[in-house]
Amino acid sequence: MDGENDRILILTASFGEGHNQAATAIQQALEHLNPSVEARILDFMQWVHPKLDSFAQYCLYQSCRKAPSLYGYLYKATDRVSASNPMNRRLGRMGRSRLLTYLNQFDPSWVISTFPIPANVVSSMREAGEVSFRTATVITDLHPHSQWIHANTDHYFVASEQVRYILRRRGVPRGRIHVTGIPVRQNFANPVTAQRSTLKAAIGLDPTRQVILVTGGGAGIFPDLEYCLEMLNREFPLLQIVVICGRNKTLQDELDVLVWAADWRNVQVKGFVQNIHEYIAAADLVIGKSGGLTTSESLAMGTPMMIYRPLPGQETYNAKHLVRSGAALLAMNQNELATHLKRLEQEPDLLESMRMQALKSGKGQAANEIAVYLIGEHKQNTTIEQHA
Repeated sequence: MDGENDRILILTASFGEGHNQAATAIQQALEHLNPSVEARILDFMQWVHPKLDSFAQYCLYQSCRKAPSLYGYLYKATDRVSASNPMNRRLGRMGRSRLLTYLNQFDPSWVISTFPIPANVVSSMREAGEVSFRTATVITDLHPHSQWIHANTDHYFVASEQVRYILRRRGVPRGRIHVTGIPVRQNFANPVTAQRSTLKAAIGLDPTRQVILVTGGGAGIFPDLEYCLEMLNREFPLLQIVVICGRNKTLQDELDVLVWAADWRNVQVKGFVQNIHEYIAAADLVIGKSGGLTTSESLAMGTPMMIYRPLPGQETYNAKHLVRSGAALLAMNQNELATHLKRLEQEPDLLESMRMQALKSGKGQAANEIAVYLIGEHKQNTTIEQHA
């Protein structure tokens, strides 16, 4: 960017950590590529209506924990709703006047959305002729739910050719779709080349024993976690098990007590860790959910996954994609989890094959590719305007 307007606004929301992490990854890449860029992140839902945001997050969390089938039903039902539907039209007006005032003050050259609702709002602004900046949506899943797709979005950055295919079938012009992968932070930009034993020792783990990293994403949601840990401790006593609880302090406290009371010496419990990339790189296997960012970060580090009981909806689509790629196995209950782990124990070549497929599928440079495109487009348009 060499014009006067070196500002980019990134709109996100805290419904799962993935949308925020994608926004941060793009911000880091833009500012690293060109320090003159001011890339600002705005948590759209929290900014527009903090009380509604908190309530909606609570409902999402509870539905994921207690009524996953209902969550899956709603996901599929809304996936059939078109952008012109009255519900979507109402969502497109959420916080619109306030956001328009903010945009007029900040005057960005690009507005990027990593969450569907602000993408809808910005598209409605473009439709009404209220703004002239360029827009892009970063789809943070391996399946493009219809709520991501809006007629006045200039560009889509997507995870795979499969996502591109689905967008094309839903009417998005091919030239607007760019297959970059889901953006991950700079710590995940390149696979770690050091020996896994060295990586284990660096974070205080036994370099001679395999490490299983158990994670539920930023919210620390993992079904049957206590029972799974008991099974892992009983059936696989030689494994080192590290549980990442994310921002779920209640879960962390409960597990700390459980591990102490049960004397599970091969289990470590962690909360939110800043060096999660080091834990993923050191792990021989990640067991967890199949959220877009969790899986992208694991693949970027070349670490295979065991996906456990994915939520109906986007997690199920993500899981199918990962299993087909050969980088993951899917366990729908504790028995399947134990069976898969015993198989990996007996067939080390299978785990190595999964690791190779993870490296092949990983797209650690996605954020950089997006940043290069945004900055390149800005330069091109600035040159055209100057010669017009």
